[in-house]
Amino acid sequence: MEKHKKQNRTNWHGKQVISIPSKLSGTLFILICILLVILQIVTQWSCMDTLLPICIPWMYYQYVVLGVFLLSFIVNPIRRHFRNSLHRKNTISDSYEWKLVLVLIIVPAIIFLPNRYIPIEHGKIYKGKIINQTSAPVNKSSSSNRNYIKIKIDQVDTSFWYCLNKKTKPIGSKCVVSVRRGIFGMRYVEDVDFIVE
Repeated sequence: MEKHKKQNRTNWHGKQVISIPSKLSGTLFILICILLVILQIVTQWSCMDTLLPICIPWMYYQYVVLGVFLLSFIVNPIRRHFRNSLHRKNTISDSYEWKLVLVLIIVPAIIFLPNRYIPIEHGKIYKGKIINQTSAPVNKSSSSNRNYIKIKIDQVDTSFWYCLNKKTKPIGSKCVVSVRRGIFGMRYVEDVDFIVE
């Protein structure tokens, strides 16, 4: 019974996909990919501004999404090779990488974007200092490197990564951090001002 229901769902999905003209389906696919990339970039900015109990280096988030997507190109040929002959006639859905990418992009977007853009209280000012720094490339070009600093907020014993783009700051530099609480109760950084000594 369950197998029959699954087959009906697959047939319905197949009919819907086939009913879309090929030119339109290609354009739709490209449009969805562009929207996912934009959503991933905006979500990454919001993730970096959110204060969590552990400091996650969100500047590598895009590489995790890309790695999960590319993993299917390694797993699928191996899986097809090792399938036994009884299951060779059945088609295997290769859309699981899309499901994983959607989970990696959509779930953080649902959590972090409303929390970042819907404030529930006034901002508070804290003092912080730089405790670490690194750089991460946006693409293969060496000139695309962005500088990131890890700031520790003294009063709440929390740290986060902050993007300086091309600028640099020495470790130990002090700053003033404006923090606000979002709709889901997570705090996020509104602004960072460095103290000139």
